[in-house]
Amino acid sequence: MKYGEGGPELLTKVLAKPFRARTAVIRQLADKRRARKLYMPVKKHQLADMLAERMNVSKKQGMEWLDAFVDEITKVLRTGDKVNITGFGIFKVADRKAREGINPRTGEKIHINASKKPRFTPGKLLKEAVKL
Repeated sequence: MKYGEGGPELLTKVLAKPFRARTAVIRQLADKRRARKLYMPVKKHQLADMLAERMNVSKKQGMEWLDAFVDEITKVLRTGDKVNITGFGIFKVADRKAREGINPRTGEKIHINASKKPRFTPGKLLKEAVKL
């Protein structure tokens, strides 16, 4: 059975099977539905492995390249400049104003200091690629 199958044809196929086989098919369908909903982030070492495979180098060298990329972006952001990767997006530092907040436990008002936070704005090509 293929993942995209459905509708009356699937129902007749499932009902034509013995009871145990029917429950197995229903479980498979439920597992596939759950698998679609799962959020599986790509971890750093996996990204390094993909980079290494694409560039035909060792996994160690792929990790070194990824570390160097992250280090260089971090250095630029520390100086307060932007990193613009055309089509991919812009890494920048955003200033957050000082503000008043409320302690949720006590309800007491507290002062939250001004701070700087890294921000990423996706580029047009990245947005279009994700929409597909």
